Amino acid sequence: MDGSGRGDRVQCGTHLRGRRRGKHEVRRHAREFLGLMDRRWPREFDRWLTRLSTCSAPEMRSFASSLRSDLAAVRAAFTLPWSNGQTEGHVNRLTFLKRQMHGRASVALIRLRVLDKN
Repeated sequence: MDGSGRGDRVQCGTHLRGRRRGKHEVRRHAREFLGLMDRRWPREFDRWLTRLSTCSAPEMRSFASSLRSDLAAVRAAFTLPWSNGQTEGHVNRLTFLKRQMHGRASVALIRLRVLDKN
């Protein structure tokens, strides 16, 4: 080693390029998943899930494993017309109100805000 640290810089550059490649791979898989859900293509989903299992990012492999653990529900999301989006919206609104009014309002005022349709 010549003391210039060139070996360290090369190793660091190699590491960063690998991370960049992984980031692009994760982004590509995420976009594919959104497209599959939007178009409701369950057969393509199976192929995508197989590809995801070989992804270099451990988080994506973990995501694939969690999808496999409840595969019946995932398949139902592709085929059934129902969604829990409206329920999640109400839960989000209630959580926001609770945090906004914590320690500042009485139960009666919170009840009025929750029941208010606006």
